[in-house]
Amino acid sequence: VKKPTFLLLDEATSALDNNNEKIVQEALDRACKGRTTIVIAHRLTTIRNADQIYVFDKGNVIEQGTHDTLMGNEGGKYQELVKRQQMEKIDDDQDDPIKMQKAKEEEEEAIGMSERSRLISDSQVIVDVQKHTAFAIAGSQLTQRIRSKAFGCFLRQEVAYFDRSENTSGAISVRLSFDAVAVQEMAGTRLGVIFESLALTFFGIAFGCFMNWQLTFIVLIPIIAMVLLTFGEVSLRVWQGKQNDPIMGQASTLAVKVIHNMRTIKQLSVEKEILRQYSDLIYEAVRLYRMTAIPVSIAGGLYWTIDVYTVAFVYWRALILVEEKQLTSHHIIMVVAYSMFALPAVKLIGML
Repeated sequence: VKKPTFLLLDEATSALDNNNEKIVQEALDRACKGRTTIVIAHRLTTIRNADQIYVFDKGNVIEQGTHDTLMGNEGGKYQELVKRQQMEKIDDDQDDPIKMQKAKEEEEEAIGMSERSRLISDSQVIVDVQKHTAFAIAGSQLTQRIRSKAFGCFLRQEVAYFDRSENTSGAISVRLSFDAVAVQEMAGTRLGVIFESLALTFFGIAFGCFMNWQLTFIVLIPIIAMVLLTFGEVSLRVWQGKQNDPIMGQASTLAVKVIHNMRTIKQLSVEKEILRQYSDLIYEAVRLYRMTAIPVSIAGGLYWTIDVYTVAFVYWRALILVEEKQLTSHHIIMVVAYSMFALPAVKLIGML
């Protein structure tokens, strides 16, 4: 194995560039001394010193001889191949510095873009923190102002206003607590997220239409479906809230009365009756939740799966357009990327 008498080289330098090929070829020339060597050549410069060269064409030997003999054969196949490879070598040598310079410029550009992306990402974190903090502070101040104004409004009411069953101290406390929080949730960070999502949706659809209206239209259909599902779910929840709020107000009022009149209730031994009344109110609220649970669950299931099937359908349609030469792979990436901005944006609005 260390000193073979027969050596077979099958395109030994085909994967090397010109500089490395010279080094490897010199080593092979030294290894070929004193033994029979058969070389299947990729580059004809590697067999210049061969004792016998065979030129094959479609499985048949069409020329044979030494390098000098074959080069003297005007119009021969070997001479044509050698001249062609010499021209290719000249072109490669001229292109190498240009390619290296271009690769260097592309690398520097990529590094610069990466650095800019990192700076933008870092600054975006700071901007997001400041944005959410500002919205949170504004929402808290709004809640404080609403509660103080509402409390002042209650104090200016006539005595008969508080004699009504829906305006007891417990019901008023619930209103001051929950209504102000509901306004804060709508006007705080949630409002900023909604406007940001709407802007993303509009930008994604507009740019997608500019690139290819067919794929954008495919994305627009599930967006409309998601909006309708969100509207239906919100309508159910609003109806449920309107039906449920008076019941929970009565339950809160009953609980406050029980706490204030605990001694009287003990003396009259009406604990079971009070518990039954409170349980009936809570059961009525639970019944309302059960009525809306199934349609809300169905809407939620469709809402969270529609975007997955949309992506699959968009790619399927995009491949058809590519086969019909109406779209390029570059446009697919652009359209899908920008159009898909709208889906998570709409989904985020629905979550809020």
